[in-house]
Amino acid sequence: MRNYQVVSVKQPWASLLLAGVKKYEVRSWAPPYLGYIVLHASSGKASGMPERRAEPLYKTAIRRAHMKDEEAWPRSAIVGVMEVVRIWEPELRRVRC
Repeated sequence: MRNYQVVSVKQPWASLLLAGVKKYEVRSWAPPYLGYIVLHASSGKASGMPERRAEPLYKTAIRRAHMKDEEAWPRSAIVGVMEVVRIWEPELRRVRC
């Protein structure tokens, strides 16, 4: 049996990742390997949603992913499997005083 890492993401970001509309996920940690991870849609709601709903880019993303009905978005559930193909690590910059 193969072990998979599970990543929990709030909606609508989880479904946008699966739809391929959201291409990147930023985390404070990196997955231990490249390959497949299980995507879990958490029960929490993303912060700042009232303001975000008014943004044209957000509206376009939701439309492209066919996610018009917020009540239909899965929560507290495994929603799919994604492949991690690249990991970018932030550059540490030294600040001179």
